[in-house]
Amino acid sequence: MLEAFTTAIVTAVSVVAVTLDPESVYFVGRLGPLVDEVLLEVRGRLDRSLPAAPEIRPVQHLIGLSTAQGAVYACLTMAQERLRDAVLGARRHNQPAEHSAPAF
Repeated sequence: MLEAFTTAIVTAVSVVAVTLDPESVYFVGRLGPLVDEVLLEVRGRLDRSLPAAPEIRPVQHLIGLSTAQGAVYACLTMAQERLRDAVLGARRHNQPAEHSAPAF
């Protein structure tokens, strides 16, 4: 049973790593205790299969807040990416970043 769970976690993190290239992947909620059990095996498999495996962090589940925290984190990440793109776009067009159109 844990072998199948380990393979599922490795597959999920691999897809996220290849698609989004995050530095860290957080597991929050009811899966946390199981992720703790297989973490060493998951890290080993990811290190063997990916050129740059993200750090995997199981996080304590905060009742009622994990969804809100995930949403806030996702919004902050999107805002940072849009700001970075706006600054880089302004530099490409030789415009000061403060004069470029907002990206959001």
